[in-house]
Formats: sequence, structure tokens, C-alpha cells
Amino acid sequence: SILIDLYMLKYPHCGFGQIAWNYARYFKDAYVPQDNIEITLLVPAKYKGAFGNNVKYVTGNFFRRYISRLFPKFDLWHSTDQIPRFKPYSADTTYLLTIHDFNHEYEKNGVKLLHARKRINKHINRANHIIYISEFAASDGKRFSERNDIPCSIIYNGVENLSTCEDEQPA
Repeated sequence: SILIDLYMLKYPHCGFGQIAWNYARYFKDAYVPQDNIEITLLVPAKYKGAFGNNVKYVTGNFFRRYISRLFPKFDLWHSTDQIPRFKPYSADTTYLLTIHDFNHEYEKNGVKLLHARKRINKHINRANHIIYISEFAASDGKRFSERNDIPCSIIYNGVENLSTCEDEQPA
């Protein structure tokens, strides 16, 4: 059983929201279920059922954010952004974390930087495997994370094909 955290659909006009949206569209448009694999999408309540019947859904809410044992147990939990709002409860759950950047290292200082480092390293330390979206993010990961012994891979973000979109003149 696999959970894919797409909760950032809640913010469709930010970068992580767009990544979640394009990821979710795959399940609606192209996903073919496989025997012995159960996919569950973690989504905001208004998206429950929006991406087809080939996947299950679990919604994020205040209680699940702060009491993670309210989630069902999964074999694999994939957080699609580096500062997820939800986390797996069971230590037996394999945790796959996607890291897009370490911008806080370049944009923050003082107490805010220390807080951002602590926050991201909490997720890195829990991860069983890390996906970086670029060679640059991976090199920053080696430079800034507390642990460099966690297996990692580089998988580039996809890009939406805008050539099929109709041009529209702003008002």
C-alpha cells in the first residue's frame, strides 16, 4: 500500500501546488492499476474522488496533521515536497521524501535559518530514501543536511506542455 502526499493541491497557484496538480492528473488520465499495489492519495477534502476510481483517497485535516496515528498504516509514504504537513505514524512505513531545494540556506539568517534547518532535517532524518529534483539540489543536500548516509536518487520534475494551450490576451 502506497500513500502519495498531494495535499499541496490546497494551494494550486504555488509551485508545490502545481507539482501536486500535475502528479494527480496522471492518476486521472493515465494510471493503470497493478495487482497487489494499492495507491492512496492524500488530498484536501474538496479533491476526494477527483482523480478517478483507480486510487483510494484520504483527506488531510487538523487532527491528522498533529495526531499522525489517525492515518491508516501504509507500506510506503511518498512526500512530494520537502516540508510536508503530514507524516507517517508507523516507524515500519518506508518514507520517501522529495527535496526540491534548500532555498532557506540562501534566503534566511539567524533564528529563522536555524528553525528552517531544524524543520527540513527532521524530515530528512526520518526518510529511508530521498529524491532530489536536480543535481544542484542533491549537491545542496550533501552540503546542508545533517545526514548524508540516506540513499538518494535524482528525478527531474516534469514540465507541463504549454504548446497545446490556447493563447489568451489579458484583460
